[in-house]
Amino acid sequence: MVGWLHFEHVQGLHTQLTGRKIALKATKEFFSNYEKTKLYWIIKQSLRIHELLNPVQNSIRTIFTGFLVPSLYFSKASQLIPHPANITIQALNVLNTLPHKDTYP
Repeated sequence: MVGWLHFEHVQGLHTQLTGRKIALKATKEFFSNYEKTKLYWIIKQSLRIHELLNPVQNSIRTIFTGFLVPSLYFSKASQLIPHPANITIQALNVLNTLPHKDTYP
């Protein structure tokens, strides 16, 4: 009985770790494709305009991350990613790596 419980625990842990690896891979693939889309450039240009008008970049990034980006991705990515909160985290990472306004093309 103890051995069986131990096996179930290990099996559950393995499943959890495998699920996380798959989710991470799917998230990376999703956002690498996302950077090639027109939507990426629209958001990037919108951020540029907001940064020119409003020097408080954190509030703008919060607005985009909290409302716009997740609403666009929940429909597709939630099928691939077990925890949709990962989308918000990845979106924030993408937005935080955008170049400053003086380096836009």
